[in-house]
Amino acid sequence: MPKFSLSYYNNMVMKKIRKNSFPKFVLLCGVLSVGCQPPKSDKNSNIIKQDAVTDKLVNRNIANMEVKISVNPEIYSLAENEITINYRLTNNSSSAVLFGSAFTIEKQYETAWAEEPFIDTMGFEDILYSTEPKESKDFQIPLTKLLKNKKLSPGTYRIGKKVRLVDQKKDSPQIFGQFELK
Repeated sequence: MPKFSLSYYNNMVMKKIRKNSFPKFVLLCGVLSVGCQPPKSDKNSNIIKQDAVTDKLVNRNIANMEVKISVNPEIYSLAENEITINYRLTNNSSSAVLFGSAFTIEKQYETAWAEEPFIDTMGFEDILYSTEPKESKDFQIPLTKLLKNKKLSPGTYRIGKKVRLVDQKKDSPQIFGQFELK
C-alpha cells in the first residue's frame, strides 16, 4: 500500500468537500441572507393595518376591556424641531395588564390606517411591563427621532400597543391612543 503524506490526504479531502458541498453551502447562504432581510418598503407601500369601520369594532371590544391609551396633549405642533409624544396606559379593569415596550405609530389616510416606518436602527427592549388594576403608567416617544420619515405631515396619528390581561390566555386586541400633528 502506497504511503501518502498528511498534506496530500488533506488536499484530497478538501477537494472532495469543495466539489460536493460548496454548491449546497452557497445555496444555503443565499436562502438565509434573503430570508433574513427586513422587508423593503417606501412611503407608498405601507401595509394598511385596518380601516375605519374595523377600528370602531375593535375599540368597542377595548372599551369592554377597560384598558386604554390616552395621549396628552392630543395636538402637537409641527413647528417644533423635536416632537415627543406623552402617553398614559390606564388599567381600569379588575385584572393586571401585561405589555411590552414595542409599539406602532400609524397615520390615518382617508378611511384607512397605515403604519409609519421606524428608522433602520430602531429596536425594542425585551421587557415585560405590568399595570395593576386601577393603575396607570406614563411613557414618552421621541417621535421625530424614531420615524424614518423626518418630514412629518399634518394629520391624525395613533400609538398602538398589544396588551394582555393576566387572567386571559391570549393577547387582547391592540389598543390605540390618537393624536394630531398640525
